[in-house]
Amino acid sequence: MDMTWEDALMFCREHYIDLASAAQTYQLQLLQKSLQNSTTASVWTDLRFLAGEWQWVSRTFREIPYIGSLESCPPDPYRCGAYNISTAQMENRNCEEMLNFKVRFAFACEMLLVMSLHSTHYTQDLRNIRVVSPDSSLNNGGIHHSSDCSLWTRNNFEDLSTITSQQEENVLFTLNQDGVLKWIGLHIDLAGSGRWLWPNGEQVSFSDWAPNQPDNQSGQQYCVAIIYHWFDFDCNVARPFFCSKTRYILVKENKTWEEALQHCKTHFNDLARMNTDRQLQLAKEAAIESQTDSVWTGQRYLVGQWMWTNNDPVQSEISLPVCPAEPYRCGARNIKTDTWENKDCTKMFNFLCN
Repeated sequence: MDMTWEDALMFCREHYIDLASAAQTYQLQLLQKSLQNSTTASVWTDLRFLAGEWQWVSRTFREIPYIGSLESCPPDPYRCGAYNISTAQMENRNCEEMLNFKVRFAFACEMLLVMSLHSTHYTQDLRNIRVVSPDSSLNNGGIHHSSDCSLWTRNNFEDLSTITSQQEENVLFTLNQDGVLKWIGLHIDLAGSGRWLWPNGEQVSFSDWAPNQPDNQSGQQYCVAIIYHWFDFDCNVARPFFCSKTRYILVKENKTWEEALQHCKTHFNDLARMNTDRQLQLAKEAAIESQTDSVWTGQRYLVGQWMWTNNDPVQSEISLPVCPAEPYRCGARNIKTDTWENKDCTKMFNFLCN
């Protein structure tokens, strides 16, 4: 399947997540391995010359390998980045050329070479989701049940995986090729609300329970494992499990809250949500190069209460006015003071996506 750079970008964002980055060594290695069947000498990447510099349009990485092989000020229309298979170098190409291209999934970040609608070749890069077995060398023989999984993943990744959409579920199902039940992060909050919650404290907004599930058959089935559908089980059963990392992306463009929300939903997943101290720290690190003192986040005051963009209520620990005046009804994080703020929704700030 050959497309221009713009067409390739639109195809990737419509059907997957984005054109592939190749900013780091392991990505280049994956790229090289998966290009054996390419019908063109070069393949499009998400590298583009914008605002006087080469940058990844996904804004996921800042590093550009082999930047010396790119013209420092390319003339139009030679401002789209491609990877040359034979030379293993980045090159600037006419954006209207028709090349094969690479796409990548969120979460599992699978690299896929699009050759045709019926013929694909891919390799897996489990950068954000990891599948760990109970007898894996990664756990030193010490992981046996769901609570141990959570402890191990918090030390090594972020937490047991959450599933908030069909797309996220499909990624996990794709990874679960051995057909074995694996733990995810959904559990009953026995110490608090008694409801099903994710490790970050969020309530369930998407579910795919098997028929007659959950049934709490033994009276102690407070954790969830998946294989094609969701099942509740005793948390003390030893199983493989999915781990994931929370990732925040700073977008250094000034937009209103609504514009920021639309940008995040179009190019990433959503405006950033932060429910734990760890997530706040990750967001702080991501926002360190913000060009504005405040960055938009995913809270908004609606129908008499502060809500996240996924319609979960904002937890009481986040200090925001109980009844803010119009138009100060959009949430932001002040990166100078590390405090929450209610801002005029029409003001323009940098923002965080996840």
